[in-house]
Amino acid sequence: MLAGAALLALVLPTAPRAPAAALAPAGADGCAAALEAACGGQRRDVFRCAQCAGVHQAALQRAGCDNDAISRWCSGESPCRDAPPSGGYTCAQQRAWGKCDAGANPWMVGYCCATCFNCTAGCGGPAPPPGSRRFEAEAGSLSGATSVASSIAGFSGTGYVTGFTSQDCAVTLALTAPSAGLYEITIGYHVAAGFGDKDFGLVVNSAPAETGTFTNTGSAWGRVSAGKFQLPAGTSKAAVLDGWGYFEVDYIDVAPTTATLPKAPPKVLADRAATATTRRLMSFLVDSFGHMVIAGTQVRKPSLDAVSYVAKASGGKQPGLIEGGLLQYSPSFVERAGNVTDGYVEALARWAGNGSGSGPSGGRGILALCWHWNAPCDSLDTKQHPDPDHPWFRKIVILSRFVAVRLANPKSHYFRGLLHQEYKL
Repeated sequence: MLAGAALLALVLPTAPRAPAAALAPAGADGCAAALEAACGGQRRDVFRCAQCAGVHQAALQRAGCDNDAISRWCSGESPCRDAPPSGGYTCAQQRAWGKCDAGANPWMVGYCCATCFNCTAGCGGPAPPPGSRRFEAEAGSLSGATSVASSIAGFSGTGYVTGFTSQDCAVTLALTAPSAGLYEITIGYHVAAGFGDKDFGLVVNSAPAETGTFTNTGSAWGRVSAGKFQLPAGTSKAAVLDGWGYFEVDYIDVAPTTATLPKAPPKVLADRAATATTRRLMSFLVDSFGHMVIAGTQVRKPSLDAVSYVAKASGGKQPGLIEGGLLQYSPSFVERAGNVTDGYVEALARWAGNGSGSGPSGGRGILALCWHWNAPCDSLDTKQHPDPDHPWFRKIVILSRFVAVRLANPKSHYFRGLLHQEYKL
């Protein structure tokens, strides 16, 4: 076996390529079917079989065959590992008892890959998407206390990476893409029973770290999409970081993908009496959907200091949108703090141009209003019974789940109090 594996390492990179038509459809019956279609006549002749596998290397990789699987198959063995689940029963017994149905017995995923699943990609679980390339974690560069192990059955390749026990732990893989484009990265992983779900980090090339979650898999292996990434043609680096730790990494699958953009909403406003200016704004927003980003900022002071900061940072440019809040205008706020006279709303209107085409934004700025609202009743902090531990100004409607339930009843005094300006505490 070792001689066969070493021979493959020498022959595969230099063997000539054969046309794709020489094989059956890639991945139709998994690695075993692809090997049989390509090199069935050379099986058990390790040297000739290795040469044949080199000729068909690209198609065999698409079918989920790595060097270890090809070596086993050329030696007359099954190309995939056939480890049974824990319990002491063999794969032959599992098949005889009808346990090979992974839908009815999800605990079989990753086990008895040859006996039950004919070495198909995924071993009873979801198969990699078409065009997917697999990169085994055990072939990566290890950091921290990580190490390669093989004691948990059902893994891909020759092992997996374990030992994620501190923040300096990582495994870095060299990924290859045939052309520049958008690719989905999927990670094969394992989280032991009793450890719960585990967050992980992923760094692709020089991009900021992304985060994801490995859902607890108990005794089985799982796979999770880590997202879609723009990759250049050739080699990229992907590092799986410790995150919360205490998980195993089996492989990374890289598959070409596309981004599906959401559909633009219709140019329909809820208010049939909306002004012509409002309708033009809605039309502009819908036409801009998916094509541009409107830069904006929140404004909390009449001085519009946030707008000044944007102008200074951008060489004099104004934001396309500013957002202001009207919390100070809710009746309960006026009752406790008095009327607002600082000119905040007036400053917002002046920036937007008052609809006259004037103002710092040139009359083109979009003004968004955030309508926070103090709860109109049931406050623990009242004028008659002050309660500094539960101040009235902290009782905002959007912060209370209890309030949301009560607002579902239009006949409640809470609902009426929220809608009517004249409601007083």
